[in-house]
Amino acid sequence: MSSIWKYKLDHNVVVSLPQDSEILCVRADVRGEPAIWLLVDTNKPTVERRFRWFKTGADIPEEAIRYIGTVFAHSDAAVAHVFEMPRYEQMTPVPDVKGQ
Repeated sequence: MSSIWKYKLDHNVVVSLPQDSEILCVRADVRGEPAIWLLVDTNKPTVERRFRWFKTGADIPEEAIRYIGTVFAHSDAAVAHVFEMPRYEQMTPVPDVKGQ
């Protein structure tokens, strides 16, 4: 069965969701917090996927899988550029974010 799920996007978040879930959009939710909405098949097994956002001017690691979208978060007037990232064991260290 298909369903739309929403996840809050902390700076760096790992979520368990059904395999092959389709990203529909990223934007600020009604509270002004960055969030991601996905179309999921609830009959599929779950997998972990990792999302991370970066401020404008921050270094983006080469390991970033793909750009998802940009969120204008009303809660603190921040701009978050969201990327899907590999699992932690595949990552190299990234310096602290800078810019806005």
